[in-house]
Amino acid sequence: MVREMNDDGRIDRFPLGVVVIAVVLFFAGLGTAFYWVLRWIGRPVAETLPLGPEIYKAFVYPDLVLSALFFVGGFGLLKRRQYGFIVALVGLGMWLSDLLLIFGLTKWERIGFVGPCLLFVIFSIGYLSKKGTVLFFTSLFYCFFITAQIGMMIIRILDCLRKRA
Repeated sequence: MVREMNDDGRIDRFPLGVVVIAVVLFFAGLGTAFYWVLRWIGRPVAETLPLGPEIYKAFVYPDLVLSALFFVGGFGLLKRRQYGFIVALVGLGMWLSDLLLIFGLTKWERIGFVGPCLLFVIFSIGYLSKKGTVLFFTSLFYCFFITAQIGMMIIRILDCLRKRA
């Protein structure tokens, strides 16, 4: 357990699992953002999936939104704020849908990458819903419904941008 001072000067227990989840979210967001920024500025980066370039282009904006959710959620988790739990759960739900999409596209070819990530995401959703003030079914609502709304918003933005071009 990591210890933290309370407002009263007492030492509170800080769940180590929340710290681990926040750190993993931060580095996953950093790696994802770094990958797309390198591709955007033209640096040669190895493709992680055997997909066509059109499919890769469809992942850019959702992955950057996912990175932002990971940064905000991880920071909020470390601060032990309610928004941290909610934003982290939305990011984890988005990551879960992303992993399931990758698994659907590649089948068992990338299970060495997708499998551990799926286990981490499922564990994290359950753990955060237990540690936070958010109930498990409310967590699932945040994860899936809000993720679907973000996805639809991104699709609408991309459609507007395509119509302008």
